[in-house]
Amino acid sequence: NAEIILFSKNKVLSTAAAAGPCFEGANISCGMSATKGAIYRYEKDGSYKTIGDAEAKGICGTGLIDAMAALLANETVDFTGYMEEEEYVLAENVSLTQEDIRQYQLAKSAVCSAMMTLMDMAGIDEESIGTLYISGGFSAKIDRENAARTGLLPEVLKDRISAISNSSLLGTVKFACENNDLSVFLENAEYADLSQSKRFSDLFMENMFFGEE
Repeated sequence: NAEIILFSKNKVLSTAAAAGPCFEGANISCGMSATKGAIYRYEKDGSYKTIGDAEAKGICGTGLIDAMAALLANETVDFTGYMEEEEYVLAENVSLTQEDIRQYQLAKSAVCSAMMTLMDMAGIDEESIGTLYISGGFSAKIDRENAARTGLLPEVLKDRISAISNSSLLGTVKFACENNDLSVFLENAEYADLSQSKRFSDLFMENMFFGEE
């Protein structure tokens, strides 16, 4: 899941988007966790970097985002996500298939659509967002341009991203040390059930595409 919280002046909106496991390497034909041998960076010219500078064994989440941006840039994949070839070779024994692309589309649409749904509920647009915080070891290492290019994050917010590599632990320590009162926060927080949201369903279908034709 991708847990998302929107902080506004009047309320706090939260939700969880079912992004699937593709960013962890699951359901991707050559996917793997961010361990030795994983392609974690992929360039449009076909060059890549692996964790530990080892021989490429597969691709992890950050590399997948980069690879998708590269496939779009060189028009191997069209705006619908269609690819003529059965597979696209990234490195020896590492490739992406049509099904891999579809898995990415499902995940990126869920995340972006959830963010847009919360903004609609709050009655604000993307221009009103001051900062987009992304947390976790994976999120802190993604290429912002590529994440926006592929529709994982809204394009207009790419220059307002602030990455926090370990927000869960840091937040817990901060709370424990400062003795904060969470009751005020909890009283103003509202959870959005995306499974019951028609707006989310509509956005999910729209955001499956990679831009417009």
